[in-house]
Amino acid sequence: MNIIKKSISLALSISIVVATTAACSKEETPRPSITPESTEPQKVADEPKETTSLEEASTNEDPSLESIATKDAENYLDALKKEDLQLLSSLMAHAENEYTPETMKISIEGFRLHFDTLTDLRLSFESNEQNEDYFIENFLITGMKKGEVRSVPFQIKYSKSNGTPAAQDDDHREPLYVSPLIDQYPHVISETERYLQAILQEDAESLILHLGLYNQTEEDKATVRNLLKAYGEQLDLTTTKAIPVNYNEEKKLFLIDFQDKKESSHRIQVDADTSTITDDWASDQ
Repeated sequence: MNIIKKSISLALSISIVVATTAACSKEETPRPSITPESTEPQKVADEPKETTSLEEASTNEDPSLESIATKDAENYLDALKKEDLQLLSSLMAHAENEYTPETMKISIEGFRLHFDTLTDLRLSFESNEQNEDYFIENFLITGMKKGEVRSVPFQIKYSKSNGTPAAQDDDHREPLYVSPLIDQYPHVISETERYLQAILQEDAESLILHLGLYNQTEEDKATVRNLLKAYGEQLDLTTTKAIPVNYNEEKKLFLIDFQDKKESSHRIQVDADTSTITDDWASDQ
């Protein structure tokens, strides 16, 4: 009887140990921690970001006036290199004066005068500024002339009255192109022809204005008489023509030769800004 009790007791002990071991095994299994962080979905490391890249963000920003002006300047220079008179004329549509294809032909002659070849011209940005009326972007057009580097200033202007957004809009932008060889050179050539005609016609009043002698004093009139005398003695005026020679970038002067068929010549200087003529023969000595 005691033997049976001991066997039953031993069996019960083994059952308890097994059950206890199983229960401990279940409790040792790690349970997920229920915290606010664990309730959110975990991001995969390689998941694409929703924010745009730096390059994409930059394309969404409004372009600067410098970048806009550079694009406009390159368009003009490309048309100049191709000598596309019609396109150059259309690019000047917003200028105060009319720039016909014929006017742009004269402008191209000025560039040919100042540079050896147009196809080698380069554009470089210099600075920006503004005044009461315009945003102004300053460039240089650079090339070669007889082995020497030459340049000429080139501006792109945008009216402030239209605001910056209008300048940033390709469909409504109205660039103004300004350079001595674009707007001043054609005018200088025209004024030089008028000056020569005034000499031929001995038009003293017109000559006084061309020379900047605005007071029209007796001394000014004597200066003009000496001028007409020198031209009559030194040149065959019936065959004299105006021949553009050069543009002095530093002094902002155009140099023009009056030359007759006998190859006698006389040089004058024309101020790029005012078109006032400096003539050594305009002297009372």
